[in-house]
Amino acid sequence: MISEPSKDLRAEAAAELLRLRPGLRCARQRRLWVCAGARDWCVGAVRRLVHSWRPESMLWLGEETPDGSEAAAQRDYRRHLGGEYELVVLDAHAGLDVDALAAVAGTLRGGGLLVLLVPALADWPRRVDAQFARFAAHAARPEGHFLQRLISCLEDPAVGLLQQGHGWRPPMPPAPEEAAVEPAAAPSGQAAAVAAVLALAHARHRHRPLVLSAPRGRGKSTALGQAAAQLPAQRILVTAPGRTSCETLLRHARDAGGRVPSFVPPDELLRRRPAADLLLIDEAAAIPLPLLEQLVLGWPRVALATTVQGYEGTGRGFELKFFPRLDRITPGWQLLRLSEPIRWAAADPLERWLARALLLEAELLPEERLPALAPEALVYECLDPGRLGADEALLQQLFGLLVSAHYRTRPSDLRQLLEMPSLSVHVLRQGEAVLAVALVIPEGPLPTELIPAILAGRRRVRGELIAQSLVAHAGCEAAGRLRGLRIMRIAVHPRRQGRGLGSRLLRDLTAHMQAGDAADWIGASFGLERPLLGFWEGNGYVPVRVGLRREASSGQHAVIVLQALNLNAQSLLERLQARFHALLPLQLGDGLEGLEPELARALLAAAQGATDPMAALEPRDWAELAAFACGRRGYEVSLVAIHRLLRQYEAAWLHGDILGPGERAFLIEKCLQHHPWSQLAQAHRLDGAGMARARMREILCRLLRAVAPDRFEAECRRQSA
Repeated sequence: MISEPSKDLRAEAAAELLRLRPGLRCARQRRLWVCAGARDWCVGAVRRLVHSWRPESMLWLGEETPDGSEAAAQRDYRRHLGGEYELVVLDAHAGLDVDALAAVAGTLRGGGLLVLLVPALADWPRRVDAQFARFAAHAARPEGHFLQRLISCLEDPAVGLLQQGHGWRPPMPPAPEEAAVEPAAAPSGQAAAVAAVLALAHARHRHRPLVLSAPRGRGKSTALGQAAAQLPAQRILVTAPGRTSCETLLRHARDAGGRVPSFVPPDELLRRRPAADLLLIDEAAAIPLPLLEQLVLGWPRVALATTVQGYEGTGRGFELKFFPRLDRITPGWQLLRLSEPIRWAAADPLERWLARALLLEAELLPEERLPALAPEALVYECLDPGRLGADEALLQQLFGLLVSAHYRTRPSDLRQLLEMPSLSVHVLRQGEAVLAVALVIPEGPLPTELIPAILAGRRRVRGELIAQSLVAHAGCEAAGRLRGLRIMRIAVHPRRQGRGLGSRLLRDLTAHMQAGDAADWIGASFGLERPLLGFWEGNGYVPVRVGLRREASSGQHAVIVLQALNLNAQSLLERLQARFHALLPLQLGDGLEGLEPELARALLAAAQGATDPMAALEPRDWAELAAFACGRRGYEVSLVAIHRLLRQYEAAWLHGDILGPGERAFLIEKCLQHHPWSQLAQAHRLDGAGMARARMREILCRLLRAVAPDRFEAECRRQSA
C-alpha cells in the first residue's frame, strides 16, 4: 500500500526503514529502496535515512554525498568490489550504469539496504543520460524500453518506493519463519571448496585443474584465500583481470594469518613464467579464453573461480565455451559448484529482484522444448525492440541465446538491446523457438568534412567502428562516404549448431537489407580464430583489416570482414581487399610478427593476385604518407605507402644528400630490417619508443618535402582543414 503524500514523507520513510532493520538483520535479508524525484529532494531523503540508521559501513556511487564525504563515480565501481557494506547508495540522476548496479549489490551484506536514486519515474525512460550515450551514437533520445521494464519490476513487494509528490510504499518485511541466526561456521559449500583446493595442492597428479563455479556472494574468493593461508610451505601465485578483482582473496589469506600470495597480472604471468606450486585464478570468466588456456597449461596445479551470473560476463556462456576446452586439454579436471550464499540468506529478495530485472539468469530454451529441425518451417523475422520489451518470454529466450554465444555478456548489453533505436534484431525461428539471432547496427556515411581528419588520426566518431577503421587504418576515404551495416552479434542455439542456421540467417537478413536498399556494405568485427574466419569467408565475406594489438576482451587480434551489397561497394571492396593483401606481408614482419602462423596462412590464402606492395605510388599513398608524417596515423598501417616511397625515391634518400647518415641508418634499420621501436630508441639515443616513432615522422616529412614538396604540402593542408 502506498502512503499518501505528506510533509513528513521522507522522515516517515526513514522511520519505517529503521523499524525494518532488526528483522532484516535477523533474517540476513537485503532490500532495495528506490527514491524517485528531483535530485536534491532524493538526497534529502537519504540524509534522513543515514541520520537514523548510522550505518557501520556505506558506499555512495554518483555525485557528491549529502554530508560532503567522498563519493565514487559509477565507472569506478570495480575498485570497491572487495568491500562489504551495510548501506549502498547509487545515484542515477546523471545516468544508470546497470553493470555497476549488478556488481555493487554483491558488496551489500545481509541486513543491508541498496538505495537507488532516480528521476521522476514518468520522465526517466525518455531522458538522455551519460550511460545511454555510451552506445547511442545514432540517436538523440532513447527508446525507453529498458527503463520502462525496470520500472515495472519495481512492483515487487520486496522493493520500497518513495516518489516525490506520489507517496511512499515500504518494502515487505521478512516473514517470521525467515528469521535466522548468523551462522557461526562457514557454510558447508565454502568448507568443501577450501578442502578441494587443499587436496589439489597436495595431489600427485598434475594438470587436473579445479573450477569453483557459483553465483556472486557464495564465497569462492574467500575459499581460495583461506586455502592459500593453510599452505605456508607452497609457492602460490594469484592472477585475475585486475588486482581489485582478487582483493577479497588476498584479504582473507592475510586475515587467516598466512603468507599472502603474490598477485601477477595474466599477461605478465605468461611473459615471465615464474615457478609456482599452485596458481589461483580469480574471476576467470573475465579473462580472455586463449590466455586462460595458456594459464591452465602453464602451471602444474591450477584452481579457478568463476561467477556464473552478473557483470563479469555471464558465466553460462563462459562454461559453454571453456569447459569443452578443459575436456580437451586437461582431461580429469574437477568442477565444484557452490550454491549457498555467504553474505546473505538463501532466497534473498534483492538477489531475486536483480536476477529478474537484469536477466542475470536468462537460460537457453531447453532441449525438450526445441522442435526437430525442419528447414521448410524456418521463419526469418526482423523484430521491433518494442515487442521485446513487451514480450518477456521472447526477451528471455533471445537474451539467453546471446549469453550462450558470448561469454562477456553484461547487464548493459540488455539495456543496449532494448534502448538503442538504430539497433535491429534479426531472428530465425521455428514455431515459438528462436534458433538463431543477429544484432545489426547501421554505420556511415561519416561527416564528409571530418574524413580527412579521421585519415590523419586527428578525429574519431563514436559508434562507427568499421566505417572509421576503413578510413583511419585501411586508408580508404571513399569507404567513409558509404552506408554500412555492422553485425554486432550472431548466435545459434548450441543444440542446433552445425546445421547451417547461422549461414541461413545471414542470407535472409542480407536479402532483407538489400530489398530495402538499407546499405552499400555489410560487415562484422570479431576476434580472429580459424573457425570463425572460415564461417564468414564461407558466407562471402572477405577480410580487409586485422588489428595490430590483441583485444583485451578476447586475447585475439580483431579482424574486419565485409561483403558488398551493390556494384558501387563491390568496386570499393576489391580495392580494399587488394590493399589489405599488399599490406599484410609487410605487417607480418613489422606489427603482426606475433600472429599465430596458422592464422597468417589463412589470411594469406586469399591473397592470390594481390597488388604488389612495391608498385608505383598512387593518390591514396600520398594521402597516407601525409597522414603519417604530419598527422597521427600509425606507422604499421602506412607500410605500403612508406615502402613504395622508399622504392620509388631510392636514389634520392639512399645515395643523395637529402638525408644525413643517421637518418638513412634509421630508415634502413626500421623499414628494411624491422628493428623494434625500443631498439631504435636505444641505438639512436632517444627517450623511448614514442620518441622513436616521432623521429620516423620527422625523417619522412623531410624526405617528402624534398622529393614532392607541392603535392605533400597540399595534402597536409587538406587533412588539417
